[in-house]
Amino acid sequence: MTVVLTEAQRRHFAVLAMMLEETLAEMEEIARGGSPEGRLVAHEHDLPADFPDAMAPVLERVRAVLGRLVDMLSLEARPISDARRMNALLITSVVRLEDSTSRKIRGYGVVHPSVARDLDPLLGDIHRDLAQLANRLEGAARP
Repeated sequence: MTVVLTEAQRRHFAVLAMMLEETLAEMEEIARGGSPEGRLVAHEHDLPADFPDAMAPVLERVRAVLGRLVDMLSLEARPISDARRMNALLITSVVRLEDSTSRKIRGYGVVHPSVARDLDPLLGDIHRDLAQLANRLEGAARP
């Protein structure tokens, strides 16, 4: 069976397959209870007790079919830049911080002066530190 694709279509399927692989690995990590924790990141490990065991053969089948798709389309692994991934995380966080200052949250209601006085400086500190890390990656995270 020959599947004819344009180069753009081939790239689409390569990205799809890569994202599915990452999703399957993340699902397994969640099922093992391997979610990150923090002061405000508190995952509720509320999967049914039998879910990890029930999930295993399904993911095995999905991986097998995905492998056939990869073979059928002769897809090849492409390196994923950790620098680009890190840069994307940093930039996303910096933008979220910028969107959370007293001037930007007016859309949520009247902003008390304490927000600008007490909260904005803390957000600014985090912003500066994350921006510093992003600047340190500049040049390493090329498209």
